[in-house]
Amino acid sequence: MIAVFERFHRELAKIPDPAAARLCENWKAARVNYSNPPPGVKRSQLALGLEQGLREIPLLLGPFATQHRTVAARAYHAALEAEYPAFLQTERERLAKVLSRGRISGESEFILVRHVIDIGEEGGTDFSTLAQLYRLVDSFEAKGRRGA
Repeated sequence: MIAVFERFHRELAKIPDPAAARLCENWKAARVNYSNPPPGVKRSQLALGLEQGLREIPLLLGPFATQHRTVAARAYHAALEAEYPAFLQTERERLAKVLSRGRISGESEFILVRHVIDIGEEGGTDFSTLAQLYRLVDSFEAKGRRGA
């Protein structure tokens, strides 16, 4: 997982956006704790934190300017494809459950669907799927982002 973050942040550093620069600085400061955990912190705890961080990256891209958010989202996806494809498979399975259920049931699913929309708007996702994703997001937001 550290390799995903490293690859992602290398690409992120190339984006001329203040939000990208802040994320890179945050990673630079946090990386030390993941490479050399503080006493009493188990590697399994770090792994859980890194995985949660991977799920939250799409949310952190929200403040980026639109053109930079798209580049960052692609860099995130490319880093996962290269370094942790099993994570992407798990996320595809989560998305399939949301689509079959027909509703978003929590904030983490909202983040997932929003990220798929961001990637899909640049191509690669058919219009009917995007329309379905938009409806799911609209419905979730109409309920105050509390879930169903």
